Amino acid sequence: ILERIGAGGMGVVFKARQESMGREVALKVLPRLFFIHDDQTLERFDREVRIIAALQHPHILPVYDFGGVDGQPFIVMALMPGGSLQDAIKARGPLPIGEVLRFVRQVADALDYAHAQGIIHRDLKPANVLIDWQDNGRHNCYLADFGLATGSTGSRITESGAMVGTPAYMAPDWLEAERPSATVDVYALGVMLFEMLTADVPFHAETPMGTVLAHLSQPVPDVRVARPELPAEVVNVLAQALAKEPRDRFESAGALAAAFEDAMRQPADMRRTPVTAPIERRLYPNSWARAVLETAEGLLRKENLEALLIQADLSQYIDNYPPDNLKKAFPFEHMSRFFEAVYRVYGSRGAQSVGRLTGYRVFYNSVKRYESIARVAKLLMAAAPPDRRDWVGLEHFARFLNSLSDTGAQADEDEDYYIWRYTACPFCWGTTAKEPLGWVTVGFLQASFEWAGHSTPRVFEWKCQALGDEHGVWLIDKSTIDEPYLED
Repeated sequence: ILERIGAGGMGVVFKARQESMGREVALKVLPRLFFIHDDQTLERFDREVRIIAALQHPHILPVYDFGGVDGQPFIVMALMPGGSLQDAIKARGPLPIGEVLRFVRQVADALDYAHAQGIIHRDLKPANVLIDWQDNGRHNCYLADFGLATGSTGSRITESGAMVGTPAYMAPDWLEAERPSATVDVYALGVMLFEMLTADVPFHAETPMGTVLAHLSQPVPDVRVARPELPAEVVNVLAQALAKEPRDRFESAGALAAAFEDAMRQPADMRRTPVTAPIERRLYPNSWARAVLETAEGLLRKENLEALLIQADLSQYIDNYPPDNLKKAFPFEHMSRFFEAVYRVYGSRGAQSVGRLTGYRVFYNSVKRYESIARVAKLLMAAAPPDRRDWVGLEHFARFLNSLSDTGAQADEDEDYYIWRYTACPFCWGTTAKEPLGWVTVGFLQASFEWAGHSTPRVFEWKCQALGDEHGVWLIDKSTIDEPYLED
C-alpha cells in the first residue's frame, strides 16, 4: 500500500503496488469495524465485486482481483491517476463541449451495456466516473462503484431507515417502494450532463430531503443562463432527460447521448441567448385549463359553455379544448376571463360549483399522471413527525405547482390555520368581483387533504386578487383536520 487516495460509504481506496504483476493498482477495502457490525454493508460490498467482475466493457473500470485477509474483504481495480470527473469539474469549471460529448457518449455506452445485462447502477455521479487523461485529447472515462446496483432479480439492499444514494442525482422515482427502472440512471446522466456544462447541479436545497423535493417539483433551469452559446435544443434534451415521470425520459442512456450530439450539430444562427427579463405573461398548464372547460361542459351543458366562451371572447376554444398535456402554455388572462363570465352569468353558486369540482379534477388527474411523484409525497409525509405531515405535504404541493405554472404558490401556517398563497392567481388575473372567485383552489386543497387520508377540511379564501388584494390567500382550518391514515 502506497497511499490513501479516497473514501466513500462503501470503503476506503488506496494506491497500491501489485508486485506479482509489477503494476500500480487501486485497492478498495471495507473497514473492519463495518464488516464486524454491519452485515448489510458486507453484503453490498460483495454485490459490488460480483457485479463489476461480470461486466466487461471498455468504459467500466476493470477489476483485477478480490478476496479477503483475516476476514477483511478487498477489491483490486485499475488505477486511474487522473482522478474523477468530479475532480475535473471542481478544478476546471464548465468543461469544453468536445469533452462533454465524449464523456456523455462513453458513460452512456457503459450504462446501456450494464442495463442489457439487467444491472442498474443507481449511484451514477461524477465522483463515480474516473478519467484517464490523454495528451492527444482523446480522454477516456470509466464507470465505477456499483455498490448500490441491482440486478434484474436481485433484492434492493439499503441501510435500514437510511437514504442510500446521492440526492443531487436521484430521480423522483428513485425512492419508490418498488425497485426503480433503468431510467434512474438516464436521469442521473442528465444531471451529470447539466453539471459538465455548467459546473453545477440543477437542483439545490439546504438538506438532503429538500434536494429530493426539489427534484420532485422544480423545473429544470435553463442551461443557457450559464452557457448562452448552446443551441436551444439542448434545453429540450435536458428537459426530457430530467423528466419527473420515467415514461417521459429517454428510453436509454444512448438515446440521450445521441439527442445531445444532434442538438450540438445545430448551426450557429439557430442558437440564441436566453431571455432573462421577468415573465410578463403568466401561463397555466394546458391539461388543467382543459379540466376547467370539461367540468363546465358537464355541469352547464355544451351549448351554455359555448355561449360563455363567446361572451368571454374565447370562441377559439369551442370544440378545440387545450391539449391534454402539462405544457405551460394557457394564458392566465384566458382563464380569468372565463371565470369572470361564469360569475357574471351564474353568480357565486355557479362559480363555486365549476371551480370546486375543477379543483378536484385537476388534483386527481395530476396524481394519476404523476403517480410516482404522488407515491413519494406520501412516503415523505409518512416519514415526517405526525404533527408535521400535513405541512410537509403542503410544502411539497407548492413546489409541484410552481414547476408547472406561474402561480407563485407558497405554503405557510399559524397556530390555527395552514395558509396557502398565490402571488398570481390565474382565476382572478386582471378581473374584479364583489366576492372571492378562487374556488378551484378550494377544491384542489380539499382534494389533497382527502387524498392524504383526512375527511374534507374547511377551506376558505381570505384574500382575493379580484377584490383588490395583493395576493390570493386561502386558509385551511386546522381544527377541522382529523388524523390521517395515509393509505398507499
